[in-house]
Amino acid sequence: GSKYTSFDEAYNDEGFQSGDTLQVIDNATYESVIPANTSTVILDLNGKTLSSNSDEIISMYGSDTELTIVDSGEDGKIVVTSDETFPSLFYINSSTLNIVDGTFILNPGGSMPTIIDAYSDAEINIYGGELFGTDCDGFYCYESTLNIYGGSINLTSSRVIYANESEVNISGGRITSGNSYQATISSSESN
Repeated sequence: GSKYTSFDEAYNDEGFQSGDTLQVIDNATYESVIPANTSTVILDLNGKTLSSNSDEIISMYGSDTELTIVDSGEDGKIVVTSDETFPSLFYINSSTLNIVDGTFILNPGGSMPTIIDAYSDAEINIYGGELFGTDCDGFYCYESTLNIYGGSINLTSSRVIYANESEVNISGGRITSGNSYQATISSSESN
């Protein structure tokens, strides 16, 4: 297959097709990785680390945008360490995120951090992998759907899930809060 030096270069290549797999071939630091709108992409971490010091590493917009993250290697990671306000690993608006495996770490220095922010009919499906957050919320869902089928979510904060006019389905996986407060799931008009 083709080799690219950035995600933008891959998305702008005429040979890149919706449904293609992008495999990370080396550790890299990005300001932001933005999946192309109206495409379905499989991101294979391939045992490598994608990191960022910005407010988010993956932003997704558009109802035809779907990102599936897998790790065909060992110990593939996405890490965000940020002093920004509202830092997150993923910002999802009207799109679908599928996490199959990999490790996802948010170590913020900024205020109001959340591992995954989802808005406007976004869908999050957690099948596996490990999500870690230091002094941050796990999920903020507004008018979205969160499905947790497996994997583990490890936080040092007390609010694991905040769902506002959203649907949350948990049928597997493990949620751990290291805070001295009880882990909570907060809702406002949610199912």
